[in-house]
Amino acid sequence: EITHATREVARLPSIVPPLVVACVVLPFAWFIFGPRGSLSFVRGDGTSSATAFYLHGLIEWTAACAAITTSFLAFVHFGATRSNPTMALIAPIFLFAGVLDAIHALASIDLLPSTTLISTLIPLTWAVGRFYGALGLTVSSVLLLHGRLPNRVRTQTLLNIGLGIASVGVMYLASRLPDLSSGLFSSRVARRAPDLVSLALFAFAAVYSLPRFYERYPSLVSHALMLSMVPQVAAQAFMAFGSAKLYDAGFFFAHGMKLFAYLLPLGGIALDYVHGQRSEEKALLHAEKARLALIEQIKDLTAQHEARQNAEAALLRQMARATLHTRIAVAANQASSFGDSLSGLMREICEYTGWIAGHVFVVDPGPPRRLLATNCWYAENPVLLQQMQTETERLSLDKVQCAASRAWASGAPVWQLLSDDASFSRSRESIPAGVKAIVAVPAMVGPMVVGVLEFFSLEPKAMADELLETMAHVGVQFGRAFERIPWRPAPTIRAVPA
Repeated sequence: EITHATREVARLPSIVPPLVVACVVLPFAWFIFGPRGSLSFVRGDGTSSATAFYLHGLIEWTAACAAITTSFLAFVHFGATRSNPTMALIAPIFLFAGVLDAIHALASIDLLPSTTLISTLIPLTWAVGRFYGALGLTVSSVLLLHGRLPNRVRTQTLLNIGLGIASVGVMYLASRLPDLSSGLFSSRVARRAPDLVSLALFAFAAVYSLPRFYERYPSLVSHALMLSMVPQVAAQAFMAFGSAKLYDAGFFFAHGMKLFAYLLPLGGIALDYVHGQRSEEKALLHAEKARLALIEQIKDLTAQHEARQNAEAALLRQMARATLHTRIAVAANQASSFGDSLSGLMREICEYTGWIAGHVFVVDPGPPRRLLATNCWYAENPVLLQQMQTETERLSLDKVQCAASRAWASGAPVWQLLSDDASFSRSRESIPAGVKAIVAVPAMVGPMVVGVLEFFSLEPKAMADELLETMAHVGVQFGRAFERIPWRPAPTIRAVPA
């Protein structure tokens, strides 16, 4: 569906139609009201100057080049896009029009092999070329308005090829005709009767077929083609009514109008190309803006997704901590012995944190006050701890001697990386392979430390604030376990399997 916006885009700049009208009206005004004999190269004796000879050839060669260039660009455009029927309309017509104008130019400079006088050959080749252009535009535009477009394009192309070949043949025959100048230049109002037919066809295309063609297929080229009918009609009017002989004012005005009419569609194709480039640039710019906006939306969605994942992870951690606190409280309150109570608490901590083993120290009130190792252990694999158990359970520590004694001294959890230079109360060889850090958590009864839980971690990462807070709560639960069931030394080592 053709919208008003589409037609606005498919129109030449608003200054172009008035300029086209002005370029046609001003020569008519000069021709009618200007000085007699102006722009005429005919001498008083009826002969023409050499200037007229070369000027006519120059105008015709320029017109032929403009027509053929327009045809070439139209063929290329339609072959590449198949989207603009106007290109299919003008491509064959302008090709043969340019060829016929080239033949007319050859005749004008006496390079066309001919037995006919130039005074006859030039008007005849002009009339044949103009008749082909007028008939081709009129019939082709009407054909393209009816039926399926691919079939119409094929039909009008074949038709114009046939008409063009026939016109070339007629020009060849014209070069073999006798002198008909007396019939071509009469003293009547219509001085060139053969040009009246082309005038009627161009007028029909100007007022009927091409305006409807533009309404059906609006584009810059179809608009330029429709406007070109104004100088086309003017050229025929100058030649039919204003040219009494070769190289007079009407003759050159007609040829100038024809060249102007050819340049309009060529300019339309150029503007269409520029417009297409600008539209493509705007589309690319719009696509780039859309891409950047999409990237920002994706970033926002990613940030929202990450925030949601972080919130869900935080919620899961809170639920895990709450579950841990509950299970530790249950384990601390339900155990029947010190070993069962502390082993169950250490199992819950290790399952929550991923630590591989744990051990309990108790504070001996003394004197002197010492941190004593117990035989209360939890391990995923008790076999790996055998050497360290043997060394550990003989320990009696002072404050600030290792991680456990520093936790006793400070009353806060301590994290120690085994690669640090800090002291360790046992030999390095006794530590299971893969252990990177030791975590010591004090068991609190009020403000007093009653024991320390020592854990072994495979990760060389310090404890996060959340884990520190959880361990502080764990220390309180361990303190309650110490209160309920006091520790008594046992003669044997017991490692609790996972």
